[in-house]
Amino acid sequence: MGVGITNFNPYGIVTRAEFGTVLSRALRGDMYDGATPYYADHLEALEDADIMTNISNPSATEVRGYVMLMMQRAEEDATPAACLDPMVQIACALNSEDDACPVECRDIEDDEDLPESD
Repeated sequence: MGVGITNFNPYGIVTRAEFGTVLSRALRGDMYDGATPYYADHLEALEDADIMTNISNPSATEVRGYVMLMMQRAEEDATPAACLDPMVQIACALNSEDDACPVECRDIEDDEDLPESD
């Protein structure tokens, strides 16, 4: 987060720019790297996805409650809409193999991707 490996400060204050960059990279890898300043494209992408709603002050100290809210929004952004339906969630939790649990909502991949058993 801009301090190098030898100056890591796990108890230091985290700015909106730092947290937004880390969250963006966790969600989308290095897709938004390369801007000046380094965080600009990351924050804009998070704002466009309605994960981070206020990017006007990137040097603001991030608040734990807002961090949790942004992480919740990020999970919803990454989850297909069909998987948010309560009935679908129940069907998937019961490991339903029929159409009640769409493939994109299942925790395991199709059988063709699994190794064959002996």
